[in-house]
Amino acid sequence: MSRAKRFARGQLLSLERSSPSRVEPPCIHYTADRCGGCQIQHLSYDAQLDAKRTIIGDSLRRIGRRDVSDPEVEPSDLPWRYRRKLTLHVRRTRDGWIAGLHPYDDPVAVFDLEDCPITDERVLAVWHELRFGVVRLPPGRRRDALAAFVSGLASRFAVLPYDRNAAEWHAAERARLERAGTPTPFADGQIAAVAVTNDLRLITRNVADFALFDDLVVESWWTAD
Repeated sequence: MSRAKRFARGQLLSLERSSPSRVEPPCIHYTADRCGGCQIQHLSYDAQLDAKRTIIGDSLRRIGRRDVSDPEVEPSDLPWRYRRKLTLHVRRTRDGWIAGLHPYDDPVAVFDLEDCPITDERVLAVWHELRFGVVRLPPGRRRDALAAFVSGLASRFAVLPYDRNAAEWHAAERARLERAGTPTPFADGQIAAVAVTNDLRLITRNVADFALFDDLVVESWWTAD
């Protein structure tokens, strides 16, 4: 037990008997890395709602000095995969750059993120593609430079999701290109769809790969040495 001026923090030493509301956390980082993003994944979803109701009511009475009952908490249609923004922190290690989140008890440390069950899989898919493009390069200065750049993106920019509007544009464009006999890779279509539906310009070295998409503005900043 560690004590501060106005609070104390304890550590669970052993679990003698599990509550009926206790479940196995679905996130691999929740226990192994002590992720600071979630605090009650070890509770069933109904128990999480009860806990949130109690926490909010206690805060209103104890901090806000309001004589109120615990409020009702509406359940979400998506208990998981609902977040469309993921802010990552980067660190350089002996094995290279990593990007992830802080442990709840160490705001300086960063663990390498593999998955985040509350984040939309489409956001994580974009991050995967960026990391994959770097990792597949042979070791060297170019790979190190790109790894540093990609890791820096995680802390400076929001990752736009492949949402319903993008999916509908992609479906129509994919059908048009297949009828024309010029099908394109599925991932390229997803990238183009996110750019078009957000009224963005796509910056890429592979201009030819995206030349067939309608309404897509493509620009290359790469020049040969």
